[in-house]
Amino acid sequence: MKHLKSWSRPIQVADPLKIMNGRLNVAEQINGFEVMQKQVHDCSVLSALAVAAHHEMKTNYQTRLISGNIYPQDKYGNPIYNPAGKYVVKMFVNGAWRAITIDDYFPRSKYESWTCAFSQAGKLWVNILEKAYLKLHGGYEFTGSCSSRDLYVLTGWLPEVVKIAKTPDVNGLWHKILQGTKTRDCLITLGTDVIPDE
Repeated sequence: MKHLKSWSRPIQVADPLKIMNGRLNVAEQINGFEVMQKQVHDCSVLSALAVAAHHEMKTNYQTRLISGNIYPQDKYGNPIYNPAGKYVVKMFVNGAWRAITIDDYFPRSKYESWTCAFSQAGKLWVNILEKAYLKLHGGYEFTGSCSSRDLYVLTGWLPEVVKIAKTPDVNGLWHKILQGTKTRDCLITLGTDVIPDE
């Protein structure tokens, strides 16, 4: 990360009341529109994070695919701010749920902005989940991934990868996807192969 200046805690650079509020700014109100990418090459991870957050929002926070995996939590299962700056994130790795421990020191640039992903609403869940995921994969010098695999790590839901160009029944595929979104048992991300300049 060539623009890295320092590692800072959000409490050092933001309004403490905005971060704290007893929770990670009411984590049950997360949504995928908050996710902002910066200089880390983890667009597939953040896409998966946004899709899972939207799913949580669309189920009225009954299915906690994202917020239910951040600890410490209050008695209702909502992640809460930890003044000590330590968090445990539950992720599905090698066939089992694992606990990934992180601190809340995140990279800042020489331009005094985050170089990592963040919530444009000022919540901590994006920073925390990105850092935990990247800790599993070698750090912020991440070279990219596949969003179906990323969803699997974040949610434990088994991925199905479909190459649309090689699908004989595109209408049938569309019907299957539409049905899965209606019943809320389907998360969808879309990616492309390398696209030639011409």
